[in-house]
Parts: sequence; C-alpha cells; structure tokens
Amino acid sequence: MKLKSGFVLIELMVVVAIIGILAAVALPSYQDYLLRAKISEALVMASEVKSSVNEFYLATGKMPENNEAAGLAIDSAYRGSYVLGILVENGAIHISFDSNEFGSDQAEPSITLLPLSNDDVITLGLAWACNSTKEIEGLTLHGENRTNMNERYLPQDCRG
Repeated sequence: MKLKSGFVLIELMVVVAIIGILAAVALPSYQDYLLRAKISEALVMASEVKSSVNEFYLATGKMPENNEAAGLAIDSAYRGSYVLGILVENGAIHISFDSNEFGSDQAEPSITLLPLSNDDVITLGLAWACNSTKEIEGLTLHGENRTNMNERYLPQDCRG
C-alpha cells in the first residue's frame, strides 16, 4: 500500500489564491495606515508651535497673527519628511504636506489645528481642535479651518 504525502497542485493553487485575496484586502488598509503615520509626524512637530501660540495668548490675551508674532521661525523652517511647513494665522495652525506623499487625489493637503479659548478665564490657556468648525459652549474657536485632506487619512479625533 502506497501512502500519499505532500500537497496536490490544486491545493497549492487554492492556498496561493487565498493569500492573494488577503493581500488585496490588506494592502489598501496598510497604505492608509502609512499615511496616518505621516500625519502623526506633523502633529508631533506642531506641539512646539501650539506651545508658542498658547504662551502668546497667556501673555497678551489675544491670538498671534502669524509665526513672527508667536515668536516662531517662518513657516518653511518647520519641515519634516512629509511636512512642507507650519503656518500660524490668527491663532490657527495650518500644517502643509507634500502632495507627492498623498497621491494625485490630494492637491495641497493640509490640516488645521484651531485654538479654543475661555475668554472669561484667560489663565486657563488654550484647548485645541483638529479640523473643526463646531463651537463648544463656553469656549471660542479662533481662526479658519483649512483642512484639505481625505477624511480617512485623518487621525480619529480629527474626523468630522
């Protein structure tokens, strides 16, 4: 009596087909994950800028008009692997990205971080909203939201 060992060609083809299907499903999710990681780099870079805007607000009671007023370098000085610049405008922080990293469907991708202030108690400092236009009771939203990016790439707290 002869014992069979190993796989039949059909079995191997089924396994290869299953692996191909799994790869086809996983690859777009992985690419989105990579883009979200690139955006995370920008949010870390923006922490210094947020701190400067907050300090200006605590010292003066108003929002800085630009990078210079906030005591920061020009916007193009804040460059990273994927970040082209970070601009302060009336307290809002606009982060510009390299469009080559986000594909042809995104022209001039950017994210805006908007400061929220409690005008009754200035010493509380600022809270920050990402990609928001919603007013929160008791807080004033400053600046203009110029987020220009597919929502699926944004961090969870930046999604509308």
